[in-house]
Amino acid sequence: MSLRAALQSPIPHCESVVHEGIKFEVIDNSEEDLVQAAQEMFSRLELNDWKLTDRQMKAQAIRLSVGAVGSLPISDRFLQFHDSFIDG
Repeated sequence: MSLRAALQSPIPHCESVVHEGIKFEVIDNSEEDLVQAAQEMFSRLELNDWKLTDRQMKAQAIRLSVGAVGSLPISDRFLQFHDSFIDG
């Protein structure tokens, strides 16, 4: 599922009753995905570097276009390996 489709569906909501009747599979991040994302964030904090990559800017534009809140970037490594998330 693409980021846009996910944000426009009831899936992002926390209440489990919202998910009743919706067929989808949750795929957990791998340990490596989580470590890489944490390293990326710690590097940004240490360097005080909040410049977004082109992929992150595209993801943020999608978030803003559907009214989603939050400004922390999605891991660039995640976006690099799951390009259909923002291109789908």
